[in-house]
Amino acid sequence: MTRRNAFGRRGMLGLVASGVAMLTLPYRADALTGPVSWQDHFETLENGAMLADTQARTLHVWGSDGSIHRLYPIAPPSGGRPLWRGHTQVVRKVVGPSWRPAPDLAARVPGLPGVIPPGPDNPLGSHALYLDWQGLRIHGRGENPRLRHAGEGISLANEHIAELFPLTRIGMPVKVL
Repeated sequence: MTRRNAFGRRGMLGLVASGVAMLTLPYRADALTGPVSWQDHFETLENGAMLADTQARTLHVWGSDGSIHRLYPIAPPSGGRPLWRGHTQVVRKVVGPSWRPAPDLAARVPGLPGVIPPGPDNPLGSHALYLDWQGLRIHGRGENPRLRHAGEGISLANEHIAELFPLTRIGMPVKVL
């Protein structure tokens, strides 16, 4: 009786699946670890609260009565600009935002229009939460691969920002780590 390769097809599929899963893990050595409590970052939940951990690539959202806690995977901004850190708040909410490229991006990407209206090519995706830091938003993601990470701010999948949008209020405190 010949011995078949013990690894086989199932072993290979399991290895590939675990490798893919490892690539999607948001953990980084300097990220928050363990349970995250709103009390460690905010004094009150009067307007709810959001905690964006850019190292762990997670966004925690708590409702104003504390009964809601949601966790979303995020992508921090790309393009070489450092993300601000500290406390801010939601100052405006927009469904179907328009996007205007920064002058440096417009110079690097030939043929880029001055304004991209709402739609699949818009780097802000389907919804945007504007913060009181100029130019920084929590937003969805567009489908255009060359502009996917052009929106400055913290991006979520469009289905996640659509779920998050009604949970947020103007004045909701946001902490970015």
